[in-house]
Amino acid sequence: MIQELDTVVTDVVMETEDSATIFLSTGQESPEYQAGQFLTVDPHQFPALERWCLYLEEQKGKKEPPRAYSMSSAPHEKYVSFTIKEDIYYPGETKYPPLLSPLLTYRVAVGSKMKIKGYTGSYVVDEEVQNGCDHILHLCAGSGIVPNYSIIKNELNSGSDKKHTLIFTNKTWNDIIFRDSLNELAADHPDNFKIIHAITREENDKLRSNGVRFGRPDIDLINSQIDDIDSTVAFVCGPAITGIEKKKAKEAGVEPTPRFVNTMLEYVEEIGIPSERVKKESW
Repeated sequence: MIQELDTVVTDVVMETEDSATIFLSTGQESPEYQAGQFLTVDPHQFPALERWCLYLEEQKGKKEPPRAYSMSSAPHEKYVSFTIKEDIYYPGETKYPPLLSPLLTYRVAVGSKMKIKGYTGSYVVDEEVQNGCDHILHLCAGSGIVPNYSIIKNELNSGSDKKHTLIFTNKTWNDIIFRDSLNELAADHPDNFKIIHAITREENDKLRSNGVRFGRPDIDLINSQIDDIDSTVAFVCGPAITGIEKKKAKEAGVEPTPRFVNTMLEYVEEIGIPSERVKKESW
């Protein structure tokens, strides 16, 4: 059952230059949610956004909806947390300026109050995954790591013997959300958790010595991490082709350019992981 909760911000951590994790006290001793789920935040609750809500609603002819944010906390942790990456406005490409993510990323104060609705989403390790696999392959790009981070923490904390492999794509080394925390988890659980960082817009020898791969992950890299295809489940999260991109491509008479999720789904299908053992989340 989805609840509306009055929460208090207990901490805000800047993960990268343009992403932040907000920690919330919900007043519940044990918040009930599943790792990988999301919560929603209504922009109308923030006085600083009142005029922008009115303006955008006039332009769009409809009410601004709540925004969904993946939770970065795991159920065993004291505070509920979610992680935001600032949406960027690109003139000529983005139809409307982002409303809520800039405020949440840069302007939320510790001690402030926030209403949320939670918790929902099927991007979770459900009973079918629990019973049907020994290996979870996480294919993530950018802030697509957020729900997978929650899942990985929860699985490792629970004592599950499943193996987790994370192939994590980012533009630069400093763009990696949860970089140090992920590396600590891998060091603490070497038999169950492995990370491969793929960097697409930066290349230097220091990073290479840390085992970083340069360029986008390809099908050969993914396939090399799978020992038993029949016991592997893939969780894919990151950017996908948007509705605006599909519309523009249709008007131009061309196919839209595949983005991360679209490409990864093609790869896992070609490798032979059936669709019922693939979970995806995108924006």
